[in-house]
Amino acid sequence: MLRRLRKDTRGVAFIEFALSLPLLMILMTGGIEMGNLVLIKIRTERLARTLSDMVARESGTLDGMSERELNDVLFAAVRNNPGLSLDKDGRIVVTAVLGVDANNDGVPERNAIQWQRFVGKYTAAPVAVGCWKTTTAAELPRARQLVANEPIYHVQVTQKYQPLLVVLFDAMKVPTEVTDSAMFRGRGSNFRPLMTSLNEPVHDKCDTPDGI
Repeated sequence: MLRRLRKDTRGVAFIEFALSLPLLMILMTGGIEMGNLVLIKIRTERLARTLSDMVARESGTLDGMSERELNDVLFAAVRNNPGLSLDKDGRIVVTAVLGVDANNDGVPERNAIQWQRFVGKYTAAPVAVGCWKTTTAAELPRARQLVANEPIYHVQVTQKYQPLLVVLFDAMKVPTEVTDSAMFRGRGSNFRPLMTSLNEPVHDKCDTPDGI
């Protein structure tokens, strides 16, 4: 019986499959996770460009943009983006920046934040251009300096991804915070501030979940 058992190889393939199954599952799940991250990256980048372009166009009109109009745009962006959970795990920051020439010598000294609005509960997302409640100086990408009275509308979209394989992400040091930003120049020649709207909340706090 022992001799027959030693020569019996009918279960070898099954044992090899059982031993390799955990590795195959990790590879398959890891591939799905990476695909999800790529999709989130595409969606956040597209949303940042769309919002920045829209705010720049609307703010450049003769009447400018009102607080209510901006709130409608931002909350529609939060609720109508499948694949993103911006309401609870994300943050959208819209910043209006203006080039300032304080001494009128034709050379702008700094980029000044004119207003800033927030939506989304992920307050851990760092504000790329700076929080205007603590500083009025804006840090634009590639250290860009605006010309005097040049308006720029910068939009930052951050999504915190919740992976299925947390251990794998930690071991590979894969970042789970996806951030993209875009900025467009105001369409009008002059900067127009946001118009106040009656009974409309102002979401301008960078450290609170609702911005109020």
